[in-house]
Amino acid sequence: MDDAFGFKNDSHILKPGVKDRIRKIVKIYSEELFRDNQIRAIIDNVFIVGHASPRFQGKYISPNSNNHLAYTHNLDLSSQRANQIVKFIFSKQMGTFQYKNFFKQKIFSSGRGFSAPVPRPLAKIRMDAALLIVPNREGWKSSSLLKTVTGKWPALLTKKLG
Repeated sequence: MDDAFGFKNDSHILKPGVKDRIRKIVKIYSEELFRDNQIRAIIDNVFIVGHASPRFQGKYISPNSNNHLAYTHNLDLSSQRANQIVKFIFSKQMGTFQYKNFFKQKIFSSGRGFSAPVPRPLAKIRMDAALLIVPNREGWKSSSLLKTVTGKWPALLTKKLG
């Protein structure tokens, strides 16, 4: 996800305008995942994963640091970010979408803190939250089917989101 999905520093509150993008993306993803029974059958989980930058008390901190307070603070923050997105997806504000119940059955949220930082060259693309689709065992066997679906998403999202 691009910078439009970033959160304010040290915050889990969704930025203005982000909710509209989440509405569009979730509708597109859920339709692509659940419209086709063959694809739906191989999806075990959809994870919303929160991230946090390696900062604590206004200063950069190495992800390899032994600072327990910094680690737990950023782990909590990243979990709150993922949870905030999931709460919005199933809120009245989000509205309805065709595959909402299927999405609800598969969704999980988790936080990575700063333990999975974005590599420096990609730092321009802030990843405060990400969506991860996990196929079941049959899905791994049918990986070409999953690749077909996931491989077209970046272009699909670019086209549909403009």
